[in-house]
Amino acid sequence: MRSRAASAAVSALVLAAALAACSTGTSTSSTPSSPAAPSPAASSMASTAPSMTGEMATFTSTSPAYSFQYPSSWKREEGTPSHPVTLSPESGPNWVELTLDKVRSGTTLDAYRRAYRKQAAQWGFTVVATHPATMGGQPALVIESTKMNANILSRTAAFFTISGDCAYMLTLNGPDDSFDADYQTLMSMAESFGFGG
Repeated sequence: MRSRAASAAVSALVLAAALAACSTGTSTSSTPSSPAAPSPAASSMASTAPSMTGEMATFTSTSPAYSFQYPSSWKREEGTPSHPVTLSPESGPNWVELTLDKVRSGTTLDAYRRAYRKQAAQWGFTVVATHPATMGGQPALVIESTKMNANILSRTAAFFTISGDCAYMLTLNGPDDSFDADYQTLMSMAESFGFGG
């Protein structure tokens, strides 16, 4: 059984001074579409990110304006403005959560990374890797963490970037034995991200 409470705690990390969502409300829609076309690469990871195959759906928000694609067969649960959506495959214990955090003007990815790592340690997670990536063609970071929950090794991988006054984080959570099956999909979701109009 997955420990959503423990893993969700890491995906809900925020900078200490910025606890509000990026907007007062999020309007969303889901539309089927073709697999995402790759966006311009901002790092070497973008060129190795696989494309999602099969029928896709698009999660779209108007405030703040962003969208991303995910497999249309995945279950979708709408949430709050700071946690607008949670997605999970039809079968399997993994899930992906989108988190939006309002950040101070001038907040860098490195400052956000440091705050994330500090909060992860407070929740008992061990950061095992941090590496550069892209999210919708913008510079991003990935932080991978682990934690033992009732003798089950749980893993998280959080892709995050900052655009304007908002940090966008897509986090995959799940047990170690099934995690890799959805990691490639998480990479494709992050690369399909679009910001603005």
